[in-house]
Amino acid sequence: GETQESLSMSFRLGQSTVSGIIREVCAALITFLKDDYLRFPNSEDEWRVAKLILPLNSRFLYNYKGEFMIILLAIIDTNLRFIFIDVGTNRRISDSGVWNKCTLKSMLDNNEIKFPKASSLPNSNVSFPFVLVGDEGFPLSTKLLIPYPRIQSSGRKDRRIFNYRLSRARRTSENDFGVYNTRFQIFRSPIRYDPDIATLITQCCCVLHNFLRSKEIGRLLCTSESMLDTEDVYSRVVRPGEWREKSVGGTNFVHQGGNRHSNAVIHLRNEWCAYFNSTGAAP
Repeated sequence: GETQESLSMSFRLGQSTVSGIIREVCAALITFLKDDYLRFPNSEDEWRVAKLILPLNSRFLYNYKGEFMIILLAIIDTNLRFIFIDVGTNRRISDSGVWNKCTLKSMLDNNEIKFPKASSLPNSNVSFPFVLVGDEGFPLSTKLLIPYPRIQSSGRKDRRIFNYRLSRARRTSENDFGVYNTRFQIFRSPIRYDPDIATLITQCCCVLHNFLRSKEIGRLLCTSESMLDTEDVYSRVVRPGEWREKSVGGTNFVHQGGNRHSNAVIHLRNEWCAYFNSTGAAP
C-alpha cells in the first residue's frame, strides 16, 4: 500500500527508478506465475471441475487523479481464485460500452469458450446450459444469468428465491474481491500511478492472490475463516466477513443495458427459477 513517493523516500531512490523497478518486478511475477496460477480452462473437463455455475464480477479501481478507472472483470472459482481476468482502463464510470469492450463478451458471443454441453440437473429432466452468474450490472444472455430486476420480483416469492440463490453463488466473488482488496492495500485508496502501471499492478496482484490461495499455508495465513462471509445452514443468517470492515476500494459494475431481452433468454431464466423453486430447492 505504499505510494511511489514514500518508497522513493524510504530507499533514497529517484521516483523514476522506483517506477521502473515496480514495472519490472510486476512484469516478471506475471510472466513467471501466470501459466501455473492463472490458467483459463481450455476444455470441457476443466470447466466441469470449475463447477456448473461460476460467479462473474467486476470492480472499478480509481487512479488518484480521477482521470481513469481501472476496470477489473473476473470469473472466480469455488476456491476464491481468479480463473479469468480482464483488466483495462476507462475514462468514465458510466460508460455503457464497458461490457462490449471486454474480451470475455467477445469470447462468449463467438463460442470460443469450451463450456460443457447442456445437461440435466439432479432430479430434473430439463437440460440446463453451463452459465456464468453476474449481478444486475451485466446483460442477461444464454450464457450469463443475472437476477430479476426488483420491479419484476416484487410480490413474486419464486423470483425472490431465485435471486437469493444467485446471490449465494455471487457471495464467492464478493468474498474473493474482499480478500483481494484487503490483502493488497494499494486498492484501499485511489491508485497513485499512471494507468499502464496501475493495470500491471492489478494483474500482478491477481496472480499473487491465486498463488497464495493455491498453497495451504497461504490460505491459512492470509484467509482465516472469520475473514469470509459465512451462512448458517439452518437459520440462513449470514455473518459478514472481516474483509467488509477493512476493504473500502472499488465500486461495482454499473448497469450495462436495458431490461429488454429475447424470449429465449427470458424463458431460460424462468426455467432456472422454476428449478430452484421445485426439485432444486435448497434444503
